[in-house]
Amino acid sequence: LNRPTANEQENAWVFYEKAVQLYVTASEELEEVLKDKCDIVKFESLNETQKSSLLQWLQRNEMSWQQVIKATEVENYWWDISGFSDEDSDKEVEHNSQFRKLAKVGVWRVEQEAANGQLREGLRDCLTIIKIGKHLMGSKSTYQYLAGLDMTLLGEKKIFEIVESYTPDSDCLKDTRRELETV
Repeated sequence: LNRPTANEQENAWVFYEKAVQLYVTASEELEEVLKDKCDIVKFESLNETQKSSLLQWLQRNEMSWQQVIKATEVENYWWDISGFSDEDSDKEVEHNSQFRKLAKVGVWRVEQEAANGQLREGLRDCLTIIKIGKHLMGSKSTYQYLAGLDMTLLGEKKIFEIVESYTPDSDCLKDTRRELETV
């Protein structure tokens, strides 16, 4: 793997790693609601107990999400996969599952923000999800590339859902479009 010669602070992985360390797992009950259903279940359809649990979980993951935002502001991302063999594929799967957990925080932030009329914030978090995906897509690993593509598409889908369901104002849409063009 060719990696840029830069200090570690110029590698987004440093911030992602911190985000993973700060990540707080959801309770078993909440995990049943969250588990890969973020494309199906909408914040508005949750009952009050689920909403309360979700909001508490998002709050507990705020510091983790802030590290994700810092990571997406760094241009370079590398995670050394040199020396990996087929027997090491489990390590790569685990590595990518960490990104999915972080993206899940982002998706549910988007859901909650959009439901509360915070469309600009929701769209900004969609862009963060897309940027996570773009980092992964820069990898030489096919698995990481595909995981990144999936994440990028998820972020784009959430943008479309916000535009379709909530109709953000034109300035918000222009800002999002401008940002999408630079991702």
